Amino acid sequence: MAEPLSRALRASVHVTEFGVKGDAGLVAQLARGEGGADSDHLPHVDSEVLLTDPAVPFGELRLGTHPRDPALVTVPSPAGPVSTPLIDLLKHQPHLAGSRRVLPPGDALPFVLKVLSAARPTPLRVRPGSASPRAAHVRAHLDPYALPTDDLELVVAVEPCVLLRGFAPAAVICARFGESAEVFALPGCAERLAALDAAATAEADTAAAAAAAHRGPARGGAADVVEALRDLSRAILTAPAAALEAALMQLSARVAATADGMAPRHERICAALHALHSGDGACVAAAFLLRAEELVPGDAVGISPGEPWCLLAGSALCCAPRCDDEARAGLTDQSRDIATFCALLRASPPGAALLAPARVAPHMLVFSSRARARADAGDSSSAGTRAGGSTQCSLSRCALPPGAECVLPAVDAPALVLVVSGSGAIDECAHAPFSPRVHRTAAPGLALFVPAGTDVRLAASAAARTCAAPAETASDASTWARILRGDAAGAAVAHAPLGPSGSFLAFHAVGDVLSVWS
Repeated sequence: MAEPLSRALRASVHVTEFGVKGDAGLVAQLARGEGGADSDHLPHVDSEVLLTDPAVPFGELRLGTHPRDPALVTVPSPAGPVSTPLIDLLKHQPHLAGSRRVLPPGDALPFVLKVLSAARPTPLRVRPGSASPRAAHVRAHLDPYALPTDDLELVVAVEPCVLLRGFAPAAVICARFGESAEVFALPGCAERLAALDAAATAEADTAAAAAAAHRGPARGGAADVVEALRDLSRAILTAPAAALEAALMQLSARVAATADGMAPRHERICAALHALHSGDGACVAAAFLLRAEELVPGDAVGISPGEPWCLLAGSALCCAPRCDDEARAGLTDQSRDIATFCALLRASPPGAALLAPARVAPHMLVFSSRARARADAGDSSSAGTRAGGSTQCSLSRCALPPGAECVLPAVDAPALVLVVSGSGAIDECAHAPFSPRVHRTAAPGLALFVPAGTDVRLAASAAARTCAAPAETASDASTWARILRGDAAGAAVAHAPLGPSGSFLAFHAVGDVLSVWS
């Protein structure tokens, strides 16, 4: 039998306070690493006892080449398969990356592929664009990962998800604070809301004048709106602890005393966050400033640099730029950098919504980040050289029912493959004359590094194998969905299996192109 061209990967698995406890979450299920009976795959976590411990919350599974958190690649040896950091393999065998050299300095992959399982909110976070200041905790350790880019962070729901992302329109933000006297009275809020309203009005007047003069879109007041949003965020996140907690307790008590679902949605979200994180200004900032969204499996969004966001509950795959200089502002006990967080904030692109897919083949939908990238390009805060380079990403969804197959054509770039559910086979062949085709079985948890110039065929088993949704994550997503809808006693959010009945679900990331196959 020919030697496989790809190499099995061992991901890094992280225990986080927001993770799903025990073996109920997607991360824990993948970390077991069934891989395949005739595969060289290794489990991502050694201890089966740890994976089933009901007190251990597994929150993240990562595949990448970060020197502090590298994926390990399995290579053959006389004593059996052994593991070495993927970045070392790329350094010693640079031809595996292809001739396009999409790799940044240090032979690091230009992205990290992550699976998130959240039973509680993830940190409220933001990352910089190429023209933004670097986060404080990165400035002291300059390396390739400290170079911010303008790439989108792609997020696709694997299970139902509820998230907060991007600023709501200024008029909506002002109206929200006007409905909530408790937070409106926080020190400095009234003045900063007045400044935001004035900046938004000036921006609208400038746009109207430009339209009347047929000069096209105008952004004269956009910078003032962004600065007003930063000032308002800073006032909330640095409010005196006593005043903040008093306001949150009063608001929560009023929401609890209001008939089911009658309190405004932002107040319901704020009260629910306060129940988890008392005295945290991020409860107000997230609920009053950001847009709330529900995602069903297969929905995808693109998070721009400067766009704050957090996942309230659910499981998703994220393809993030390789830089690790995001700044956090709360909702967990992780380190915070409020000053940098506020400095990085940018207004959200108008009408930012789900990434719209295009059907390019049977069973395959493709999401593209290019339209959002063009919308962001008009923001003056993103002007400047892309210091870390840029990768146009696309996100594809291919549903493989039993017996179906699809082909990932060979490209001149390295690739990662992660199998999430179902069973099937992966065939691979070097894009060269007389190259043998190599076959391996595939099951949930199998992660592969695929060298440049290798085509891969995914085939679902003829016999259906479904993967039930983790109950705990489903109930958490349902709870937040009911909070958003104001339906305290209503039906839970519809929770489908990880893919169509019996489907084979895998994720595929390629150099400067991301594809999701499910």
